[in-house]
Amino acid sequence: MAPRLFFDGKLKEIVDLDKEESRHVNVLRLKKEDKVELFDGKGNIFKGKIESLGKTVKVKIIENTQEKKEKPTIELWTATPKGERSDWLTEKATEVGVDKIVPVIFKRSITIPKKNKIERWKRIAKTASAQSKRAFIPEISEPIELKKALQKTKGQIIVCTKQGKNITQIKTEKEKIILLVGPEGGFSEEELQLLKEKEKLSLGKNTLRTETAGVIGASVVKLYLNNTANFKNQI
Repeated sequence: MAPRLFFDGKLKEIVDLDKEESRHVNVLRLKKEDKVELFDGKGNIFKGKIESLGKTVKVKIIENTQEKKEKPTIELWTATPKGERSDWLTEKATEVGVDKIVPVIFKRSITIPKKNKIERWKRIAKTASAQSKRAFIPEISEPIELKKALQKTKGQIIVCTKQGKNITQIKTEKEKIILLVGPEGGFSEEELQLLKEKEKLSLGKNTLRTETAGVIGASVVKLYLNNTANFKNQI
């Protein structure tokens, strides 16, 4: 299987990879004429082969295609876990197929990500998108307070919790689904009131860490949507 590399430069017959991707080619010990796939994170896939190696790797483009973003899109609104656990959440949410990750600030949040952390997550999302053969890189938003986020958004909000409905009991919208995962200390009374009328998705009786709940919630919804789409296509 051809490795996938990031490329967002001007498309021409022979393109130059940037330093990071050229280094990646050398680490993989790829050879001249080896097949590769390039992607720009916006749905464009370019199939090609290595034209020359070196500090700047050149790739000859053979074919290019464009994928459409699946609907509904999935956003993960989540409290930020401590330390490297937030990196893991970003990586796995990307692999699962989340389209946007929004760090939400709750009353009981234990940490609020700074700019350097957001930039790190963007790099992780890019690498995870290439590894998982995604055509789109998920957007990583700036931190926002829950109340402000609710006021600004449009879309179906589903709160991940212990006590809630099975995913098959929730009528999902066609355009956008927002999965909300709170802090490990739980929602405040004010936040519970803000979320009172929102759908609740049960993730089981066990107490989950924030990053675990986010990945499981996204996996459950994504799998359900894929199975539903496959069923409709068979009718």
